[in-house]
Formats: sequence, C-alpha cells, structure tokens
Amino acid sequence: MNKAIRLLAGVVLAGALAGCEWQSTPSGDASNTSGYFVNFSGVYRGAPGRFLVSNYSLASSSTSTTTPGTGSGGSTSQPFINESQGTAVGTATDPLVKISGNVSRIPVVAGTVSIFVYDQATGVLIGTFTDNGGGALAGTFLVGGVIQFAGSGEIVYATGAWFVNLALPGIQTTVRITASYRQNTTPESGSSTVTTTSDVHPGSTGTSIFSFTVQQDGSSIKLIDNNGMEYVGSAGTPVFTSDNLQTTTSSGSGSSSSSGTTVTPDGPVTMSFNATGTSLAGFTVNIVGSFNGFYQTDQRLINRTISGTWIEVGGKTGDIYGLADDSTAN
Repeated sequence: MNKAIRLLAGVVLAGALAGCEWQSTPSGDASNTSGYFVNFSGVYRGAPGRFLVSNYSLASSSTSTTTPGTGSGGSTSQPFINESQGTAVGTATDPLVKISGNVSRIPVVAGTVSIFVYDQATGVLIGTFTDNGGGALAGTFLVGGVIQFAGSGEIVYATGAWFVNLALPGIQTTVRITASYRQNTTPESGSSTVTTTSDVHPGSTGTSIFSFTVQQDGSSIKLIDNNGMEYVGSAGTPVFTSDNLQTTTSSGSGSSSSSGTTVTPDGPVTMSFNATGTSLAGFTVNIVGSFNGFYQTDQRLINRTISGTWIEVGGKTGDIYGLADDSTAN
C-alpha cells in the first residue's frame, strides 16, 4: 500500500482555481475546451446515513459491507484496491491498442470497477477507465504526458474478465495495470449473519467527510469538503458511451442546398479526474476517481455521481461515493 501511495502521490496534478467566490453551474457553462460543455459542478453527498469517504477494507480483511435489499439476506460486497492486472509493452513501432485482464474476486459489483494504467518507468498514472454499471468501460489515456485519447471496452461481472480498446496512436511504453472494484459477497440464503463495519466508519483520518462541493471549469477541478479543505487537479475529456444521431439540413436552393449529420451526445457520460490537497488532519491526500451522469438533449446533466479512492500519504485509504442533487442541474 505504501508503494501504491508513493506512486499515486507523484501523479496528481495540482492547480489552483482562482477565487473562492467562483460560481459553479452543473452543466453548460464550462470553458470552451472541446468536450467540456459537460459540467459536473455541484454538491455531492454520501448516501443517507453513510460517509462520502468511507473506510476501505483491504483485500486481506474479512470485513464486508451490508446494504438492505429485496432478498432475505440483503446485499453485501467487499472492496479490493489496486489489484495487479499485470504489465503490457507498447513501442513506437508496435503500440498497445488493447489491454486486458481478469480481476480475481468474482462476481463483481456492477458500477464499481476502475482500471488504472501507470507508466512502468516513472510510476505516473496515464490512464483511467471506469465501468458504467452496464458492463461498459470508458475513459482516457495520455500520450506524451499531455495529449488525451479515448479508450472503451467491457467488463464481465460474472467472470471478472475485462478489456479496453485504445484509440490510435495507442500506448508506446511499458505500463503496469491495476484494478479497484467490489466483489459481490451476498449470501445465497438469508440464514447468514453479516458483519458490517467498512461502510459505517469514516475513510479519512480525524474529521469525517460527508460531502464535496465540486467546482469544474473546463479541465480544472476543485473539490471542497465539508470541513472547508480544498483538493485541486484536472479532469479527463468526458466520454460518451452512446450517441444520438440527428440529421440536419441547411437552407438553400439548387446546388447551394446541403444536408449533413450532426452527432449530439445524449446518454451516459463519464469523466475521470485526479486531485490533491491537505485534509483537516494534516495529511496530504490524493484523490483518483470519476464522475458519471446522464446528459440530456436539453443540455441538463442528471443522475450525477462521484466515485473513486481517497489516499492519505502515510494514513488511511478510503472509498469515495456520492450523489448530487439533480435539482441543481441546468
């Protein structure tokens, strides 16, 4: 874990956003950077009775979580952090255009998978891909440490097998790949008594984290926790998992008239991000995660969630999950 923390500590991009009186809008008013018309600004809170940053059970622990469900035994899951998915080699003449692996603890809880790609030589995080709860993986990776390209693939929850296809020019270096996810440990019958500890304890040292106020301006991200502490960084280009094709015809007559097809994103969208800051307890904190939502044709972004990993350098590691109030969407 200490090694993982050191690696992640080196990858988070810090950048201050100007002015604490900055006014956020959940969709529509981001900078003109391509793709950033989708804006995930807003207040994200943990589910009722839950911390937004909850305690992670390490893979060696037997602790599991319980959530009331329709089955007689409820639903339970156990988190696993940065499980190794091996290495892969890409070169300028033979770049990586596909990566794949298989998580070891199955079945996997839908919507909890994050695949992280690190440059093997530097330890820098260069790619993040998350699942949308329906078996699709989407995200971005960096080429040359600056230019972002998209990747998409699939995860089979029953077997743990996954793959991601990478857009050209692909990855041209040796990479190390890890996966963070939750295993479904729901008992088959309701006769089992399940111990629940990991979701009822805070995942941050000292003062608990119940909410983040997210301020997004283009690719710049700021998260402010309920204690007033700030974590700043950057976001990847929003990735749409479906497109609504609309045909438009321009006005004109004779040879001057023309028609074309415009792609209007309308559906699930995900945006990876990373941020760093100092918690109220004095720990340097690295946050790696993603925002998810549903973008509508009326330019409203609904069903917004935040998920990821809270990593204190020398302290706790937490599981981040929060929901935004759709009434604040434009």
